[in-house]
Amino acid sequence: MSFHAVTRAVPALLHVEKDANNGLNPGASVLARVAHAFNYICATQTRAIMARCQPLNAVGASGAAGTSWSPYFRTGPNQTSVDVLLGLVRTNAAATSPYAECKITRLSDSVVMADSKVYFNGRTTTSSVVPDDVVHKSVTLTGLSPNIEYKLDLTYNDGIRIAYAMAMGTLGRHVDDTVAGACDPSPFLTHAPIYAADLQDLIDSANELWRHAGTHHPCFQPDYGDSVAPVISSTTYVDVLSAAPRIYLPLDNHTTEMRTTVPCTLAVKGRNVTGTGTLDVRLFDGTNSLALTGIAVADSDKWKTVAVAPAATTVAWRVQAKVSSGSWRVIGVHLEEYEA
Repeated sequence: MSFHAVTRAVPALLHVEKDANNGLNPGASVLARVAHAFNYICATQTRAIMARCQPLNAVGASGAAGTSWSPYFRTGPNQTSVDVLLGLVRTNAAATSPYAECKITRLSDSVVMADSKVYFNGRTTTSSVVPDDVVHKSVTLTGLSPNIEYKLDLTYNDGIRIAYAMAMGTLGRHVDDTVAGACDPSPFLTHAPIYAADLQDLIDSANELWRHAGTHHPCFQPDYGDSVAPVISSTTYVDVLSAAPRIYLPLDNHTTEMRTTVPCTLAVKGRNVTGTGTLDVRLFDGTNSLALTGIAVADSDKWKTVAVAPAATTVAWRVQAKVSSGSWRVIGVHLEEYEA
């Protein structure tokens, strides 16, 4: 295993003719630049996980404690940490140490991988909040592994208020060439031997980046807090949001010459309210649908996933849901470009 430094500057453009002057075809320096480009993608092209906010005149309405947002995400190649930016405001609860908590849990076994509390100074205020009341905080959550599914819980405690929250993968300065997607550029020095295994390393990196470095598309999260998530009691598909807004997913050019669809993971989190019925959730463009069905009561408050393959076009989707009986809250819907 070895680590390779990655510059924040975009790699130089490839010039096949000029870089083939060493008598090799393709030129060794061309291959080195390809390797550096792959490592640049691994280190710097991290995913945006979420970006949510709420009107300042609604900040004071949230309770003393609860979950503001809880997005699903999958780490990309070489990604081992997440940056969270928070806008906190003064509390109208008489607490001495209000804080926001950022916690990342691995979905496969519910193990908490990172947990950080961001404390506030405890001043009190009324429900009226102005921009000067917002205090900006940031935290980096470490200890994650590449290409793994997680959830990020952002909770408010002792009356703290979260005006906005942003989360994204941390930009890296080094890549580990044992991680899929990264590669070792050293064999491609101009006068060094280049073996079949070195070329295969480039091919493997290219395949890995195409399959696992796709875009994260947050499709739906409640405005603020799981408790205000819409309740679905219809046994036929209805729009999760009453205004039926459409979500544009830009999937053009996100495929390869070998396919016309984009492999994705559809992730849904629901909460059972009444009854023992199941929940079905779909993205629907008027003709085609991407659906996750049969979410049972045992899966309440858990992220469930299914592989889907939408067409590589930009169309408008509506988030819809139905139940077999009883009622459910739809807590979150995310679409992640990913191929197993």
